[in-house]
Amino acid sequence: MIRRHAAPGVAGLMLALLATSSARGPVGGEGDPPRLVVEQIAAPAGETDARFPRPSAGADGRLYLSWLEERSDEHALRFSVLADGGDAWEAARTITRGSGWFVNWADFPSVAVAADGTIAAHWLEKNGAGTYAYGVRVLLSTDAGASFVGPFVPHRDRTETEHGFVSIVPLLDARFGLVWLDGRATAEDEPMALRYAAMDRAGAIADEAVLDDRVCDCCPTAAVRTAGGELVVAFRDRSEDEVRDVSIVRRGDAGWSSPASLHADGWKIEGCPVNGPALATRGDRVAAAWFSAADVDAPMVRFAWSDASVEGGFGAPIRIDAGRPIGRVDVAFIRDGVAVVSWVEPTEDGRAAVLVRTVSPDGRLGPPATVATVPAERAAGMPRLAAHGDAVLVAWTVPGPTFRIGTARIRVGE
Repeated sequence: MIRRHAAPGVAGLMLALLATSSARGPVGGEGDPPRLVVEQIAAPAGETDARFPRPSAGADGRLYLSWLEERSDEHALRFSVLADGGDAWEAARTITRGSGWFVNWADFPSVAVAADGTIAAHWLEKNGAGTYAYGVRVLLSTDAGASFVGPFVPHRDRTETEHGFVSIVPLLDARFGLVWLDGRATAEDEPMALRYAAMDRAGAIADEAVLDDRVCDCCPTAAVRTAGGELVVAFRDRSEDEVRDVSIVRRGDAGWSSPASLHADGWKIEGCPVNGPALATRGDRVAAAWFSAADVDAPMVRFAWSDASVEGGFGAPIRIDAGRPIGRVDVAFIRDGVAVVSWVEPTEDGRAAVLVRTVSPDGRLGPPATVATVPAERAAGMPRLAAHGDAVLVAWTVPGPTFRIGTARIRVGE
């Protein structure tokens, strides 16, 4: 299994904007597209050895940020909350701590908050001697994070194989839906699978399902729930001849659909690129963003709006990047009908920029804005986005002698 993915080249941030415009897909409409303003804000982790932040929008209008801290021979999963419209984080709190955790730059913990305030927090813990022998652990809180119960395990097998790249979605019935890559079949030399289960407030598991029995081994997953209750899951699939394009599965009133290609990129690669898709929803509309290097000389970040009239549920893709992206994408809604996409792109000095830009409903692109410049290596993790009021919060890891967390608020400019 190939888990390394080198940057496909070094280029200026604005390189090839004009040259690639013909490949962007539908771009049109009247008026100027929204422009983003980036405001750096202090992170709640301070100067501690903290990394891998993941923001999550709560149904209560507040924003939750989780991250990992390394302390001596153990790790701690911590979180903080930012009130709607607020500028100051609440005091950071520890969810849990322990040793023997599986810590990975692309596969890190998360916090999800249901409409009733129940918090679900997940991390990964070793369950065997093998490098990729680990399982998912979930803690639940019904008192705003003052205390947690568990841990619970969403997968009933106890194989010493890979279980990770978890996406957690609050459901309409106060349960949580969990999606993860499940390696139990790899013990018999079978492919990695994508699995789902629902977890209630007591940690009980139900509605287990295999969503796809052959998927890419180590690309992050994405899952959202629309206002109408439909679940949409995106993941990097894996065909018999090693085409690893992004697929979509949906669960509505009739149950789970079969996997359908988000777009036929035709990326054939003999190993996992560790570059998964991203989803965001507002109302019943869904936005998708993903990275593809089907043409190794022209890697790209792509975006598509949901469109119920086409197979797979998404329309023609729009190219987002500024020239030679590394990927590591995310997406969030900043206002009704307008999405923000983030990605990482090399700079001329050998580092990498975290870039963001808007996509309007008619496909118009706002100009790219630089959120931060970070080292290009994997230690910088994957920048993550979450909607927060009339803005989007972006969080990323700042590598160095001591790891730190960077956070910024991005708004639509006048």
